[in-house]
Amino acid sequence: MKIKSLQGEEYEYSDYLGTIEYSIARHFYEDDRQIKDKDVLSALKNIRKNCDKEISFLSMTLKKKLPKT
Repeated sequence: MKIKSLQGEEYEYSDYLGTIEYSIARHFYEDDRQIKDKDVLSALKNIRKNCDKEISFLSMTLKKKLPKT
């Protein structure tokens, strides 16, 4: 099932959202202080598009740190 929006469903998915948010914040703090919102958005879209592939497929460090759930 594809989810178009989490609006109104944030509480139900808070564990997933929190984990993703933490991964992005940690990457910014520890590895790349220059990362932009568009970079994060691109990483999330690429993960969603390629969620059936192995993690080694993902090239960007941030993409490898984000959980594949």
